[in-house]
Parts: sequence; C-alpha cells; structure tokens
Amino acid sequence: MLMTSLAVEMMFQTLNLGTTLECLQIFSDAGMLLRKWRTNSKQLNLLWQQEGVETEFSETSAIDPRPPIKVLGLAWDSERDLIYFDPKDLLKFMSRKIESKKFILRVVGRIFDPIGILGPFVIKLKCLLQDLWTLGVDWDSELPPKLRHKWQQWSSEAEDLTEIRIPR
Repeated sequence: MLMTSLAVEMMFQTLNLGTTLECLQIFSDAGMLLRKWRTNSKQLNLLWQQEGVETEFSETSAIDPRPPIKVLGLAWDSERDLIYFDPKDLLKFMSRKIESKKFILRVVGRIFDPIGILGPFVIKLKCLLQDLWTLGVDWDSELPPKLRHKWQQWSSEAEDLTEIRIPR
C-alpha cells in the first residue's frame, strides 16, 4: 500500500514537471516569457530557476519572517499552502486616527477581499457606515460617541485579521 502511494505520487510529480516543461516550451515558441510564477513545489521552483523562469520563491518561518507572497492581491503562505489577509498596509493607513464618515469609507475601499474570507468582519464596518448615513452625519464631522466606540472596537480588531487563514 505504501509503495503504491509513493509510486503514484512520484508519477504525478513527474507528470507535473513534464507538463511544466511542455508549457515553458510552448510559451517560449510564442515569444512569451513566463514571469513571476508561484508554486509551493520546491521541485518546480528549482526547475523554473534552471529554465530561467522568473520566480520569487521565499520560504517563511517564525524565526525569519519575510514579506508575504502576494497572489492576486491576497497573501499566500506557500509553506503551509494557506491564503490569508495581510493587514499591514491597512493598519498603516488607519494609524492616522481620523474618525469621520469619509475616512471610514476610505478604509472600506482599501479592503480587498475577492473571495469573501473577511465578510463577517467587513459587514460590521458597512453596518457602521449605514448607521452614519441614517443619522445624517456629515463627511468630515466627528463621529457620535456611540458610533465612535464601534469604530474604535472595529479598529482594534483589525490587527487580528492575520489570524484568519484558509487552505488554498
């Protein structure tokens, strides 16, 4: 049973490498050089480096944290094959500590979540915006105390967004 599993896995790895080489050749023949490709397969990364395909393979670890690999706007932990949201840029923007309807709308606009993994978190902010509209708060006015508390609570929770990780 174990030998069968190993043989099947080796066969698929060989097929993947063969398919990759074939794709590289097809694109090369068409004058299209592949760039900035990502994979969690160390074998494919080595093959791509040998074939001259531009990659930015970086291993991440708790000891040596490196910037996350971004794939289609989302952070990807290629070691564990997990997709997550990297809030670093959002938190930097939010550090301005502006508490107005305009600023909150700008924060919502900066959250890129194409697959909806942050939906439950973002909906709180959208409900806050709805409350601001209902109360008729002006764009640059200070938030009412009750809504300011909701905003501050949401802001403090934003740091925990990196904890949301889903398998690719």
